[in-house]
Amino acid sequence: MCILNLSRCKKTKGKDYRAAKDIKPYSEIDALGIKIKKTKDILCKRESILHSDIEKIQDYNDRIKKVNQLKNDISKFVTEDIGIYLNSIIRFTSNLLKENRSALSNEEINRLLKIRIESKELLDAIGNANLIVKAENFQVEPKKDLFNIIEVVDEVINHFMNTTTNKDLKFERILYSEESIPIYSDRLKFRRILTDLLSHSIKDTLRGTIRLKIDIKDSTYCIMLQDEGKGFTKDEMDFVFDEFFMITDKCYVSKRAMSKELDIYNVKQLVELLGGSIEVESKEGEGSCFTIYLPIGN
Repeated sequence: MCILNLSRCKKTKGKDYRAAKDIKPYSEIDALGIKIKKTKDILCKRESILHSDIEKIQDYNDRIKKVNQLKNDISKFVTEDIGIYLNSIIRFTSNLLKENRSALSNEEINRLLKIRIESKELLDAIGNANLIVKAENFQVEPKKDLFNIIEVVDEVINHFMNTTTNKDLKFERILYSEESIPIYSDRLKFRRILTDLLSHSIKDTLRGTIRLKIDIKDSTYCIMLQDEGKGFTKDEMDFVFDEFFMITDKCYVSKRAMSKELDIYNVKQLVELLGGSIEVESKEGEGSCFTIYLPIGN
């Protein structure tokens, strides 16, 4: 505290320094001290809250790491262990059809063919799920090469035409060229995208037409897949491409765990992995239209 000795004050050029203007009254100094103390208390509280938030974030990050590790472990188990059993089933049915076909009835042959086809589809689905896990962890890169889109389209459509004979479905394709539609991309991933989208449309459509249209604009392919199925509701439209699909206001279920027909999340991940984008238009009871934009590439 500053104390002014008035007895020693001198006059200079008629000015009396006994009225020291730079010295605050005790009441103002006390008030300033109280404000500083309050500000310090507020800062201490905010610092405590900040440390608490940092600890929560660290705990949350640790949980995310554990969940990701668990997801990777499950993916490895499914890919390796279950894949071994599926490959055994495929080999067994193939050998049985090859070596004993003449001794089998038509019904037995059809059942074995169905087992083999569905085992291959399940094996492909497992491989696709593992691919998505790797893509999310940035462990996979597209293996790009030049190929003809028309060849892949024909392969996928022919596959489904042979497995949907019990449905009143018609496949229609509209291509801007019937000779060649070249693209520099990952053929296997592109085939997976078409397969998953067509699989969804087929499961969603009891009867009607499924149209595949391919057009080109600038250096981008526009691939549209339209069906006449049940479509998505307005509520579902907000979550079509989400990893988790809303069932009720408080219940979220992984779309991967629900069913393959809602597994559009994987398609989106693959499309983005190839440098493209995807969007959807849908009306409940009338069908859906998925549109994919993919770069032509070099």
